[in-house]
Amino acid sequence: MLYVCPHFDRMPPRMSQHARLYAFPARPEPGDFVLLDSGAYGLSKRGRQIGPAHMRRLAEYYRPYAGQTGYCCIAPDVYLDPARTRHNWLWWQEHIGLPVAPVIQFPAAGRIDVYAGLKQAEFYAAWQPDVMSISNPALRATASTANELLAAEVRHITGCRWLHNLGAGWSPADIADWRDLACFDSIDSVAYYTDAQRGVRWRLDGRTERSAAPWRQIAVENAGVAAQIAGSTAFGGRY
Repeated sequence: MLYVCPHFDRMPPRMSQHARLYAFPARPEPGDFVLLDSGAYGLSKRGRQIGPAHMRRLAEYYRPYAGQTGYCCIAPDVYLDPARTRHNWLWWQEHIGLPVAPVIQFPAAGRIDVYAGLKQAEFYAAWQPDVMSISNPALRATASTANELLAAEVRHITGCRWLHNLGAGWSPADIADWRDLACFDSIDSVAYYTDAQRGVRWRLDGRTERSAAPWRQIAVENAGVAAQIAGSTAFGGRY
């Protein structure tokens, strides 16, 4: 499993060795595995949703990278709203057309709704997606065992070769639990740097400890620990 590190402000050059995620409008640096995200979760935290105006701006952001080796662009979803996410998908296909990875959303936080996930997989299968993503509904791996069934069915229904879990891996122990579930090819979480901002260093044994080091230094160290726990290796695939 690959641990993907979301971008933070003034990210040190040493982070280039890791898979990374950049949320619109952050400008990405090249790498072997770079996810570009619509920023849907951040908008949801501010009580907003992605609509046509945002999607047009997002298209210009995605355009230089969509379909390019090393990059994968995530569809303009709406957090915890499968219907609006599908609506945005159809609008994007009609008006934009750039290749993006579909996102399966659940209708409520704290629960894996397998039926809702399967219905969305059936919907997106018509586009034969190479990459699919499932938005984590605010759960740790230990509360997400239903993903074992859902992930297997999503792969079968859509034929996707890569399945990403958006917003998963909140601690070194949680990353290990996701790895052991063996449902996803990759996960991402801002926790590696938000913990660093609080002076929390991650350890390979799954525990954490306090550190007085500068937070960006801790973040780089936490990213390395996360990658090792996940089993991340240099990625040589095509996106």
